[in-house]
Amino acid sequence: MEFPDLGKHCNAEFCNKLDFLPISCDACKKTFCTEHFSYIGHNCLEGQLKRDNQVPVCPICMKPVPSEKGREDYAVSLHIDKFCKSETKIYTNACSFNNCKKKELVPFSCSSCKLNYCLKHRHADVHKCKGFHQRDILANAATRRCADQAGHNKNLQEHFTKVQGSMGEDEALAKAIYESMLENEQSVAVGSSSSSNNDRNKNCAIS
Repeated sequence: MEFPDLGKHCNAEFCNKLDFLPISCDACKKTFCTEHFSYIGHNCLEGQLKRDNQVPVCPICMKPVPSEKGREDYAVSLHIDKFCKSETKIYTNACSFNNCKKKELVPFSCSSCKLNYCLKHRHADVHKCKGFHQRDILANAATRRCADQAGHNKNLQEHFTKVQGSMGEDEALAKAIYESMLENEQSVAVGSSSSSNNDRNKNCAIS
């Protein structure tokens, strides 16, 4: 059984194949088989021109912008200035400075207070950063501690120099060891005398 009205012949040159599922070219509007339906497959001139004509895309809203050939940049610029609906949504980085309502495309976060600011107020001295002043206070306190420690070490050195006098280092070390031994003997003697007194008190009975 034949179906003369079913399917179409391929319009490619030297093909004329009967295809039951033909594909129509969107450029030249002719039908082709699965082997010749592409622009290159049937040498479609209209398709080559259509493929080379690319539509520009808006960099903000990422939508295609209709334009005349050779005036793509002008069409995109006009779209951004008047028709782009995502222009205001992209500026979401609001400035944290008092009474400043500016928003930036790129965030400018302060490393001290961790807040976001605009280009004008991004520096710590401009937005009167509390974290910046707190860091200065801590730095000054650390400097004072270092100075106090240095003064303490200087006093210890002066005391050691007075004790040492004209003695050498070996003599001063020997004297220090001797004084330490005397202090240990005195503490041992005091401890033994107190323990003997406690023993006598325990042995004493009231008659």
